[in-house]
Amino acid sequence: MPHMITSAQNQYLKRARILLSRKGRAAEGAFLVEGPRALSTVVEAGGTIEAVLIEANATAHEELRARLKADKVKVELMQPGLLATVMDTDTPQGWLAIVRSPARVDLTRQRPSRLVLVDRVQDPGNLGTILRTADAVGAGVVLLEGTADPLTPKVVRSSAGSVVRVPWMRLSGEETRNWLVETGGGVVVLDSGSGQDLLTTELPQPLAIVAGSEAHGPSPLWDEAPRLKLPMRGGAESLNVAIAVAVALYESVRQSGEAL
Repeated sequence: MPHMITSAQNQYLKRARILLSRKGRAAEGAFLVEGPRALSTVVEAGGTIEAVLIEANATAHEELRARLKADKVKVELMQPGLLATVMDTDTPQGWLAIVRSPARVDLTRQRPSRLVLVDRVQDPGNLGTILRTADAVGAGVVLLEGTADPLTPKVVRSSAGSVVRVPWMRLSGEETRNWLVETGGGVVVLDSGSGQDLLTTELPQPLAIVAGSEAHGPSPLWDEAPRLKLPMRGGAESLNVAIAVAVALYESVRQSGEAL
């Protein structure tokens, strides 16, 4: 029977707590992946996994365990409840992995046909969903200053692990605008209040979609770019930024006639 870790002061749990902070992730070059579903995506994407911590009463997920064993990933058995000393999830899944941070990507060297410019989006659920959708359609993501860290546990969980698959980079708004001017292609801004109907507007190719802050909208950098909105029945609340990005990306794919 494998040895079971029973102390909250175990070296892996200590390291996991360090990785809860942005400063810790930057210093250690690693981040946390919670849950077997997100971990499966990381494994399939070829992520470098330092260790996987599994509570003794967690759901088996035999196929994933077999893959980890085949890849010779270090797996540690934990006493039930220990991972709660690290994570604050409402519905803990009993799986936690320490994963090396993905290699830096420079999208300016090879620009994808679709980009999402994430401008000060702070909600981890929204950012994670944007990354997941970008992964689904093969888009790149540029994280502008003021945007949440994509390697926080909540963003990673919301992205279902896509954060290690989708090409993303951090860049300032000014650098991004200058780069897009040089390379051509249209920039459009998603707007909840005004603009042209997204579903009846011919979208430029290549395309860069600005997804602005939930509270404040996009920065003034993009004031000259055309606004697009989703048509809605009167009285309905505006849809969140992640849904708007998903609709825009899939509409771009539809208009291009490309197969995913």
